[in-house]
Amino acid sequence: MFTSIEIMELSQWQLFALCLALNLAFGLPALFLHLPVYLDSVGTILATRWGGLRLGIGCGLAYSIVASIKSPTYGLYFLTVVGVAYFTKAARPYGFLDRWAPTIVCAIALAVLCAFLSAPITFLLNGNTMMGEGPDRLKALFLTQQVVNAGLFAEFLDKTLTCVLCLLLARWLRIGRPEKDKFAART
Repeated sequence: MFTSIEIMELSQWQLFALCLALNLAFGLPALFLHLPVYLDSVGTILATRWGGLRLGIGCGLAYSIVASIKSPTYGLYFLTVVGVAYFTKAARPYGFLDRWAPTIVCAIALAVLCAFLSAPITFLLNGNTMMGEGPDRLKALFLTQQVVNAGLFAEFLDKTLTCVLCLLLARWLRIGRPEKDKFAART
């Protein structure tokens, strides 16, 4: 089992490979089995937490490229990957991935962010545009709201589960600030 010292001594490439493997291990089965959750952000969130913003974005984009083999439109959601990494960095000082309550609250906020970043892409991929007059425009607005609502529900489920997995992995691997981690003293 890793300790915080062993993980911090990993090179950036080793950490990248570990986090990309986590994205693949959780994301690809969900993608291939058409599950209602994605679980493709586990490695991205942990890479951002352990290695910084650039490592997190790189890990997420690398996963998007691999996932595009199965679903060619997957790479279009790159803004969501960037949003996840920036959110992880911004939420870190508030206890995200350190304590349960802040992690759950941040998971909900992350779900809202991801739903709004993904909704325009999903809307356009489904062949719906904002072009048209009168009823067509109203129909397009209604469909946009449906896409946002469906995306918000899926993202809420996905990001809550993803953040819980990340917290458990961070504690299992004993990553973070050992002086504040009550589990770090266990052997």
